[in-house]
Amino acid sequence: MSRNYQYEVMEEIKKRWSPRAFDPNKPLVDEDIYPLIEAANLAPSAFNSQPRRFIVAADPEKRQKVFDALFEGNQLWTKLVPAFIVILVKAEDDEGRKSRWTEFDTGTSFGLLSLEAVRRGLHTHAMAGFSPDKIKQNFELADGLEPIAVVAVGYYGDKRDLPEKYQAMEQPNSRLALSDIIVE
Repeated sequence: MSRNYQYEVMEEIKKRWSPRAFDPNKPLVDEDIYPLIEAANLAPSAFNSQPRRFIVAADPEKRQKVFDALFEGNQLWTKLVPAFIVILVKAEDDEGRKSRWTEFDTGTSFGLLSLEAVRRGLHTHAMAGFSPDKIKQNFELADGLEPIAVVAVGYYGDKRDLPEKYQAMEQPNSRLALSDIIVE
């Protein structure tokens, strides 16, 4: 599928998509992952609350803890993913106040993380199909930290390594036209 652009946008935005094929022969090291976290940390947040937190799971033990929390459909294609980043939201600030903006702000941080990944030749695929309770249990998370997404991170692989049902889907999805998303 192709994507059409009415206006000029950053090349990283045009190149960003969510593949399922990752190269297991290119493991990620801290120097690959931590710049993505730093980019995410630069995202704006209401009242500078910075509600985002991250679990980096690139070593086999942590990676398995994340994998075990994924729903079966995601486990089918993530077996070769070299690293996961779990995105957490801190539901309350240090004074115990809740903000209706925390998830929005944390989602914005993923946007910056994914663009920095593209800039570095990496890909990301964010997933909602996981058990937040298993993540909390597997990582013994403190109260108030809520897992909201699991992100597969790595270099693009060979789609033939995916289960057959995912191979045909291995392309960027189309986007609605601007006229379909602007409410007047």
